[in-house]
Amino acid sequence: MITTWKWRGGKKAFLCAAALAPMLNEIAIAEEADSTSQRGQSVRERARPEYDAAGLRAGSFLVFPSINFSAATNDNIYAISSPETDDIILSTEPSMLIRSTWSRHLFTLQAGGKIERYVDTTSENNNEFYSKANAELDLRDNTQLKGSIYYGSLTESRSNNSVDDGNGALLTAEPITYELIDAEAGISHTINRVRLSASYNISSYDYNDQQLLSGGNSDQDVRDHDISEYQAQADLAISPDTSLFVRGAITKWDYDLAPPDAPFNRDSDGFEIAGGANFKLGRIANGEIFVGYQERSFDDPRFKKNEALDYGAAVYWYLSELTSVTLYAESNINPSTVDNASSFLRQSAYITVDHELLRNVLLQGRFLYGRDKFDDVARIDEWASGR
Repeated sequence: MITTWKWRGGKKAFLCAAALAPMLNEIAIAEEADSTSQRGQSVRERARPEYDAAGLRAGSFLVFPSINFSAATNDNIYAISSPETDDIILSTEPSMLIRSTWSRHLFTLQAGGKIERYVDTTSENNNEFYSKANAELDLRDNTQLKGSIYYGSLTESRSNNSVDDGNGALLTAEPITYELIDAEAGISHTINRVRLSASYNISSYDYNDQQLLSGGNSDQDVRDHDISEYQAQADLAISPDTSLFVRGAITKWDYDLAPPDAPFNRDSDGFEIAGGANFKLGRIANGEIFVGYQERSFDDPRFKKNEALDYGAAVYWYLSELTSVTLYAESNINPSTVDNASSFLRQSAYITVDHELLRNVLLQGRFLYGRDKFDDVARIDEWASGR
């Protein structure tokens, strides 16, 4: 069995950051606590009217332009066992959010990018771009339709387990780039204390070839695939602060290439079923926990069926009015084309601490640990990162 340990991302120290307007996070998860109290809210998501951008009015829309600058140090930019290479990374992240101000329904449009420049290792320089449109339609007071579409031209992290040989050795001369298209549609309906929801999501990954350090070309077409998912969930509110839920999902992985154009037929079907709870403990904490079962079967008879415990937790602890802690953990089965593996089970967890030093100065520390266990091959990757 091959077991590798990686310090992914190394030790990071953020040196500076400036913004014309604060970056808005459209997909905030946890901050549904009492907005009239300082405690019971995340430090990072708390409203700061004296600093929050008001937006530029454009008819019935508000426009929020933003640009962030940052510098970071990384003592292991390739995320390999040896040799470790350190560098300083300078990043520029422009973005724009357009949001409707209608009394009913919601439409948002986002676009942005990330430009990373390495001071010494210029071969790691990369540029990213993304755009996203999101719509929410209130059909009735208790029925809502949602839809979104996303496009990204992205760069794969060196810490991804697809870019080394399983023994901690680097393979490609430069980071691998790819395009991601993601679309989702869903509906939800509330009947008294019961909320029913269903959604469909499809994600398409298109990887670009890259030069190998040893010479020649690394053909990435074998990794191109689509992931589709049907999901349904039922929630029951048992109190104003607690609800129970059960959800199920059916997923399909569909790869572009199959034998004889690829070594394996990696197409597969899977399902997940889980039950859990959403909770709020006054102004102290809130979150979600669930546990269940997940299974995946592959079209290629050389791959065995993959079964695993399905679990997740996201807990937000409001330690004080100035400090909040986030605890997160999950387990899921992911596609893989590494070492003839059909897939890998990723179990990961992180803890984040946010502290408000001043109204306009926030400090954050994070530690993440993960374990990837590959199926059909004897390989386990363990990794950690902190900042």
